[in-house]
Amino acid sequence: MRAMKPLHVELAGELSLLVLIGGGEFSFGETREIDELLLRSMPADRRTAAFLPTASGSAEYAAHLGKYFSEIDPSVQTVNVPVYRNRDARRGKNLNALLSAGLIYLGGGVTNQLLATLRESSADMTLREAAANGAVIAAIGAAAACFGSQTRDMRGTAPSLPAFGWLKETVVETGFDPANDTAAVLKTHAKTLGADPAVWHFVTPSTGDIKGFAAKFGVTSEPSDESPGILTHNLSTAVINADGTLVKIRPGNMWTPADLIADLKAAPAPAQ
Repeated sequence: MRAMKPLHVELAGELSLLVLIGGGEFSFGETREIDELLLRSMPADRRTAAFLPTASGSAEYAAHLGKYFSEIDPSVQTVNVPVYRNRDARRGKNLNALLSAGLIYLGGGVTNQLLATLRESSADMTLREAAANGAVIAAIGAAAACFGSQTRDMRGTAPSLPAFGWLKETVVETGFDPANDTAAVLKTHAKTLGADPAVWHFVTPSTGDIKGFAAKFGVTSEPSDESPGILTHNLSTAVINADGTLVKIRPGNMWTPADLIADLKAAPAPAQ
């Protein structure tokens, strides 16, 4: 088997370690190896993990993550850095918490919310300073997708959004068809698009990773009888409250707009 060519991307700034996690549920152990790496890589004199809930708005996420981290390494203390709005991104207390941390972890959620609050803010500049000073930077899901030059608009109001730009001329996106999206297929696709191979890299996750993520929402997909290149899949609509918590999943399409509105109204109010 021919060895895979290493993926090289140009960084826009100095950093020690940047870990972008496509997805996974830490409470089920799905990101355990990555999380162990994160904690091992923290500076010995900075054993605080700073969690940014900006993308989801959920402070509970930090509490659960902190408990999980302490089980891996009791010397690590996790703090929630409450950056939810633009004004939070310039508060000195929050900026100091980021600078003093050995690990800064950006939770998943919605790209629009994260970028509208953090991009080109004081907190954004502080993140870069912390990275240059040796702090480990980690991001998962939608937050991970924001470290390229552009990212998906998850609210559908624009083709794409300007992202943090830590990875120059790079887009971080999730693929869903690894059986078809082989290295050869992606290379041909990139050539068709006229993508410069020195700039653009087309990769895809494993089948297991994709199926595990989709299964959480009750979504399944299989190659159609017509062609293996066409995926037959079901539909699942997720209701997520203002705290970023999954409240309900409606399988299929046998629901009405009124049903969905009722689900949204019944969702718990955001924590104050």
